[in-house]
Amino acid sequence: MFAGKAGCANCHTGFTFTDGNFYDIGLPDADRGRGAVLRLAAADHAFKTPGLRELKRSAPYMHDGSLATLDDVVRHYEQSVVERKTVAPDLVRRLSLSDEERSALLAFLATLSADDDPQPPATIAAQTIRPDGAAVDVTTISQREKQFSPTHVKVKSGSHLWILNNDSRTHNVRVFDQSSSSIPGRRSPGKPSRSRFQLRDRFWCSVASIPKWNSTST
Repeated sequence: MFAGKAGCANCHTGFTFTDGNFYDIGLPDADRGRGAVLRLAAADHAFKTPGLRELKRSAPYMHDGSLATLDDVVRHYEQSVVERKTVAPDLVRRLSLSDEERSALLAFLATLSADDDPQPPATIAAQTIRPDGAAVDVTTISQREKQFSPTHVKVKSGSHLWILNNDSRTHNVRVFDQSSSSIPGRRSPGKPSRSRFQLRDRFWCSVASIPKWNSTST
């Protein structure tokens, strides 16, 4: 059902069940979403595909928190998709599920949540060894509970900067510097992000705190 008739896997792909793209899924609201940010009518009502891991812990659903249960979400795709030019072409139109099919789809979605609350992995200690066996200076920033620690570090040229995801969900790491072409990108829980930077002498690295997740925020 998920990969076939319902077409969920058209957008919910990969181990986190999201392709990371933005789509209009026909919600009946006036929020322009991505279109307002880009000032592009073709992107109106588009919002980022959410991951489906731990679904039972992320209610209410949709970008505006307008649907209380997963049953409501499935029935939206069956009965409430608004027809407009910007609706995603991969969205299954006129989806009709029997009670048995709907129950099967909801049962599968239930398997994407653990029985117990997820626990973040133990703090990881970065270990870096050069091929010649020489020691290398390593500066470590930890991501945990949507916060970076420490928030400021000073990194010497030739040393390594590690950003470790000690949280329970995937986070993004981005480098905003015209002199650096490195963009580490998404990092899974328990995984370090390691990148090369072209530095002159030394630089200051400031990492902004991320506010705690609000399921009703965009």
